[in-house]
Amino acid sequence: MSAQSLAGHTFVVKGSGTDIDGTVTNLTLLVGTNILVSAPGNSAQVSFSSDFPGSLTFTAVATDNLGAQGVTNATVTITTLPLLTLDGVGFQTNLAFKLLMLGEAGTNYQVLASTNLAVPGWTILGTMESTNGIWRFLDPAATNSPRFYRAQQLP
Repeated sequence: MSAQSLAGHTFVVKGSGTDIDGTVTNLTLLVGTNILVSAPGNSAQVSFSSDFPGSLTFTAVATDNLGAQGVTNATVTITTLPLLTLDGVGFQTNLAFKLLMLGEAGTNYQVLASTNLAVPGWTILGTMESTNGIWRFLDPAATNSPRFYRAQQLP
């Protein structure tokens, strides 16, 4: 099985198992070799996101009442918006508003904001952080009121 998700956006990873000669007593979900969740019973789910494009392999391991295990894998391809397209990912658990952008290597970008597009002038919020070609910015001052963002290349 394979699926796609947009970088930075949360998706749900679910797994379930059955056992024809017994009972599934535990289900573990992993990404690569990292355990995301291990739950008693025959099903589990967890929210997951990755800021970086590429393929991730998720594994579900079902363990039955006799200790036998069944394993299955699924691949999720993390994609990005087109180059230099600012993505308003949304509010995070720390209440900051997250922005992501696929940028050009060797450049730096700053984030600007405005609450009213009809009024000239944008406020500089700060410089985006770059990791592996993805530029990120968290706006801790964001609220639910309208706020418009743009990214600008620094000289």
